[in-house]
Amino acid sequence: MTSSVAAIKLVEFGARSMLILLCIYLMPAAEAARFGTVMLFVGFFSFLVGQERYVDLQRRISALSHVDAGAAIISYGRLISVGYLLGIPLLYVLLREFAGVTNQEALLAVMVAVVEHLSQECYRIVLITDRHRVLLFGSAAKTVVVLAVVSVIAIIRGHALSLESVLFWWTAVGCMWILLSAIEIRCLVLSGQGGERIGLRTQCTRSYRHFAIGLVAILALQADRFVAIRVLGVEELAQYFRAVMTAGAAYQILVICSFNRIALDAYRRLRLGEHGVVRMVFRRERAAYLLVMIAVPLTTEAARRFLGISWIEATVPPFAVVALACGSSLVRGVADFESIVLNHLHIESRVFLSHAIGLCTTVVAASTLGSTFGLRGLLCGSVVGSCAMAASLYFGAQRGLARLQGESRQA
Repeated sequence: MTSSVAAIKLVEFGARSMLILLCIYLMPAAEAARFGTVMLFVGFFSFLVGQERYVDLQRRISALSHVDAGAAIISYGRLISVGYLLGIPLLYVLLREFAGVTNQEALLAVMVAVVEHLSQECYRIVLITDRHRVLLFGSAAKTVVVLAVVSVIAIIRGHALSLESVLFWWTAVGCMWILLSAIEIRCLVLSGQGGERIGLRTQCTRSYRHFAIGLVAILALQADRFVAIRVLGVEELAQYFRAVMTAGAAYQILVICSFNRIALDAYRRLRLGEHGVVRMVFRRERAAYLLVMIAVPLTTEAARRFLGISWIEATVPPFAVVALACGSSLVRGVADFESIVLNHLHIESRVFLSHAIGLCTTVVAASTLGSTFGLRGLLCGSVVGSCAMAASLYFGAQRGLARLQGESRQA
């Protein structure tokens, strides 16, 4: 990934993170709880419409020409279309059932989900082939415009945002971006002419294993949030979403700057047998994760104590709450690198098992501790689940590499 692509994506994600945090902190507690729940299901939608296919796509495309890469991406688009047919009705039902939104708010949230998923797909396309980076420029501009509009509304209304107004303007700007992006998408389609296309059935067969892994992974990642919706009151739920979204913003920035930056090169080096180099890179990136996740709760606590701004003092969660949320994200972040090794070795069964362990542990620990001790207990349960998943991934990757090195010596 080139530095310019990383910079553009950082601008886009920075604007999106500011938008989400602005909304979650400026909305009243009841609205903030609903907004957090909507964003939870929007993220779940992104997975359902084909995100996990990207793992296999990236692994294959690292050795393909531009034409074949373009053809593979076009084929991937067909899989996304099928995902929309299945995912959109399910998203609408989940929003109406669990998020406490009106029919109009649910429809707007579905449109936001589609816009944000397409925005993320543009980033993935540019990661694979940066010839279409204008898509990422447009996506970043879209997010900045939405942030600007919501900021103006917040100023006009005196730091009081509503869920419906945010979703309306997010949808309006997003639909304009989709229309303007149609020209570059046509160029992408033309660039893949003549390349080897992958049939829909073949893609589903290849993606089945990663889909199953991804489904368990995203459930493990979001399990504590579903538990929170069930066991926490409105005030605690608003605090919970503020903490986990603050930690989540830091985690996603690290994914962009660290994990996504090194993933493709790590696959290449592992293919060449440079396991020691890959481990050294992993250690360096994990140190960056640790520093950032320590800085986040310290920064929020400093803002709450020393800025003297009333709405910050009233809405920023306590230090312990943010620290626990960051701790869970930190453990998951450092464990992500082991999945690169396991995917390279095609030991997807271990990845599946690890996320299943994390899911079960999180549900049991978060439900038990959350029901007994409230918000902080629930976050402690999330940390326990993250540690269980990380331990399983680490030992699985170590065992896989040891087996590979033993086979190499025998050969």
